[in-house]
Amino acid sequence: MKNIFNLPNPIFRPDSFNDKERNISKFWLDKNENSHNDLNLFFKKNFLNNIPPRYIFSYPSLADTYSKISNYLKLQKNQILLTNGSDGGIKIIFESLVKKNDRVLIMSPTFEMYQVYCKLYQSKFKKINYFLDKDKFNVDLNKILKTLKDFKPKLFCFAYPDSPTGFSFKKKDVENILNFCNKNKIFVLIDEAYYFFSKQTFVKKIKQFDNLAIVRSSGKAFALAGLRAGFIISNKKNINYFKSYRQMYEINGIAAYMLNKIYTPNGIKKIKKSVKDLELGKIFFLKELSKNPNIEFIDSDANFIHLKILKKKDILLKKLEKICVFKKKQNHPILRDYIRLTLTTKKNFSKILKVINKK
Repeated sequence: MKNIFNLPNPIFRPDSFNDKERNISKFWLDKNENSHNDLNLFFKKNFLNNIPPRYIFSYPSLADTYSKISNYLKLQKNQILLTNGSDGGIKIIFESLVKKNDRVLIMSPTFEMYQVYCKLYQSKFKKINYFLDKDKFNVDLNKILKTLKDFKPKLFCFAYPDSPTGFSFKKKDVENILNFCNKNKIFVLIDEAYYFFSKQTFVKKIKQFDNLAIVRSSGKAFALAGLRAGFIISNKKNINYFKSYRQMYEINGIAAYMLNKIYTPNGIKKIKKSVKDLELGKIFFLKELSKNPNIEFIDSDANFIHLKILKKKDILLKKLEKICVFKKKQNHPILRDYIRLTLTTKKNFSKILKVINKK
């Protein structure tokens, strides 16, 4: 068919038409979601079974949602912007700041959408690579600062912690980056999608740095990935500018209803309890794995871990695939030897250990 509109070649994206539902009889440990059963049952009993029809048949009213989130963050409502997941926040920042041939610096490996948006908005972009250093991920801060100086990007993006590595910068290194970028008029986007697991944030820095925006997600700790709700945090002037690029309604009514319920003292308490359970599951799992000479692992500051199977890998992978869905293939060179498992409970990890340790 002739391309009468002279459209550019499309950017490769996973095909949703062929995205099949995962097997519900298995543990879903491949997409860094929180599938904690206790939390899901709490949502169903207290919230989902009682959704007022107005949240479905009417267009969303979001004032209460802005109030709930801003109160929790101890910010003003005009310092946040609700978005279609943290991904939607990233897109708004790219769309509003990055023009054709603008320069963007990103990390690698990282969330795939950073590279997608670099290409979509026709930027010139460079990557700074993480590397493995004694079975831990690391990065060369001096290389980052030198690249920022020489490349002079308009935008620098990094996740804290990163996915898929799980690496977190040292706090003082982030402050060095923010100071350097502020002096050199480089906008900084920090992705805090995994905040509830890392427990480190730079939200207070928006008062100090006009060139800073932070994105948050409800798809990791909050177990609401399917609702696609996130937000941008920045100063009033930046948020007012980003609002020009939002959709008619930032999020849907059911997402607003759930956020209104969760951003309460009791709701946040339940989220933190769920995260604690997952962290206890990880501690148990890694302690037991350390006794197995056939398994090496890399911990992370996020909600996943990397496993390296030294012998009979294909046999063990087939056994694991019978009980759980996990990230079997990772394309970046530093991750190719590893599979990735999202954190789950001690009970579920015990079942996985039985498979791993079975002779």
